[in-house]
Parts: sequence; structure tokens; C-alpha cells
Amino acid sequence: MSDFIINQSQLELIIENGESINRKINFFQTMVDDFIESVKTICGENEIVNTNSVLMGDLNWDACDKIDYIENVKVDDIKVISIKHSNKENKENYFLVDVTIYRHSILSYVDFDDFIMHDLRKYITKSLGVPVHILYKVKGIHDIKE
Repeated sequence: MSDFIINQSQLELIIENGESINRKINFFQTMVDDFIESVKTICGENEIVNTNSVLMGDLNWDACDKIDYIENVKVDDIKVISIKHSNKENKENYFLVDVTIYRHSILSYVDFDDFIMHDLRKYITKSLGVPVHILYKVKGIHDIKE
């Protein structure tokens, strides 16, 4: 798995309005792809996440069940939101990431909230050091548009 811990100047470049949306999407897509592949590897080998992994202790117990339903996760959009909390002096930046989960089958219901809203969000937040919120929708693989 790649190590995505980035320095402050790199983060500021991603947050800047002048940074291309396509570059932001590609950056996050790489992180999502790396996360999905790492979970598939961990689940496929039935290995316990090692202590050096960014994923250590961050996966829900049912992540391996959920990953089997996923064909692809596509990052659709990225927004940077600045929020001023009443108990803090400065504004804080958050990433709002829109993704689409493409499933192998749409015949059965699978709740991806824990997997996406907890596991993936925590992985990206931990990697960047900036809070991330993820909005997702689910589609069948027949809906994939190249």
C-alpha cells in the first residue's frame, strides 16, 4: 500500500481553488483504489492487518463481506469546504468526496455505510490529516461508463 501522508504545502496545493478538479479527483481516486486493493488483499489472504499498516485497526469486522460485492469505486467529485467552528479561532478545511460504488449484482441489498463512511473515510482522513466526508451512491456494473 502506498503511503499517502503528505506535507502541508502539498495539502495546500490540493485545497487551492486554482488546482484542477481533475487532478484532485485523480489524487483521491488513487487513494480509493489503493484502499480497495489493500482490503481485497487482506481479506483474500485472511491476514490480520500488520501494525505498520495505515489500515491497522480501522476496518470493520464485516469489511471482507462488503468488499466481495464491489466491482469498482469511482470518485465523481471533490469539494473543499471551510468551516468555522464556534470553539476554534481558525476555519478548518474539509474534503467532501462524492463516489459511486459499482456492485457486481444489484439483486440483494448491501449496506455500505460502515465500509464507506467509516473505513474509507478514516483511511483518507488519517492519510491526509484533514477531515473527509464521503457521499456515495450505488449502481450495478452495467451502469459503468468509460
